[in-house]
Amino acid sequence: MEEESVVAHSTTASEDLEALLPKQSSAVPSSDRAAIKEHNDHIKWYLKQSLLPLACRGLIYETGSSRPRLVLVPACDDWDPACGAEASTLDLDVSNWFEGQHQVITPINTFPGTECRLTNGYDIISLHTDNHTSTDAPINAAIISSFAMRWPGNLLVVKQAQSDRSRVISITASEVPLANAMVHR
Repeated sequence: MEEESVVAHSTTASEDLEALLPKQSSAVPSSDRAAIKEHNDHIKWYLKQSLLPLACRGLIYETGSSRPRLVLVPACDDWDPACGAEASTLDLDVSNWFEGQHQVITPINTFPGTECRLTNGYDIISLHTDNHTSTDAPINAAIISSFAMRWPGNLLVVKQAQSDRSRVISITASEVPLANAMVHR
């Protein structure tokens, strides 16, 4: 009985993307190369974004940034998208912003200081601290510049799904002022 050896060929998603895109030729005038490169970069970005269905858009207030910004927050590697539902806040991989730190998730379902119920709730993920003080975490520059408040560590806001508040969906740019108002209160 002969044994067959199988050689596995593995490629990365980036290599797969490269194979889909047209190659640049040296016969192309240099004035057109920049436009072609810009076009190809846009296609790569679009394809990479479409390959990230396991991410939602959140609003991050970073210690090293002077203002909050929208970011893609990926799901953890062990989350199974086959369940057919969006990821929950606990399924998100927030290690880019809270590496090795204990986080606290604070759900917000009514506008702070009122009884006005929000259509979609929000989860605010922050560093676990005692009375917002920590000697280990740097002070959040985005919170200082936005609200003139001292806050240690990063702060991430994600939006809850309306139909199932245990699931998260992407925050849109038009919702950033609402998120800012909730964080400020």
